[in-house]
Amino acid sequence: MANILVTGTGNVAMRSGLELVRLGHKVTCLQEQAGAKASLFSRNLNLELTTDNKTAYEDSSIIFIDVDIPILADDHVDMSEVEGILAEISEYVNDDFMLVINSTVPVGTNRWIQEQLREKLSTTSIKFDVVSKTDIDDINGKIVIGARSEKSAETLEALYKPYWHKIVHTTPENAEFFNYDLADAN
Repeated sequence: MANILVTGTGNVAMRSGLELVRLGHKVTCLQEQAGAKASLFSRNLNLELTTDNKTAYEDSSIIFIDVDIPILADDHVDMSEVEGILAEISEYVNDDFMLVINSTVPVGTNRWIQEQLREKLSTTSIKFDVVSKTDIDDINGKIVIGARSEKSAETLEALYKPYWHKIVHTTPENAEFFNYDLADAN
């Protein structure tokens, strides 16, 4: 069984973690601070809340980034939270992993994250893959998985298999486009 970590912004990441727990997985949610609302959710035995970055990343084979990425006035995006998460990953991860972008991001973010991690982990033997995924409730009940690796696509599909949703496989860029386009429409 995979060790799943959801990291990101408060309620957004918590929702993703609870969704994975509902599907039968054991999940750790990395929270900057454990609030009362989060503590209520953690009463589920398959959901662990932690503020310990080192332990959370060391033990994870699948890491979900689930953050709100602010769009600035000049149509640029603020990637500082993602950059912080990538720095934590490169500092604490000690084994091969798959990183799942579960956020609305501009097209090209998957490739950018892959390049950032490749540079940060270049002195290690750690192997990783970066996958893009849409939110579960979007695109008329479909889950869109954007992966370059067939193995990563199959791993992520297996996590969501208990859902009745149709799972669509595509490139990371197409998955990002679907997610970004949906956010822009809302």
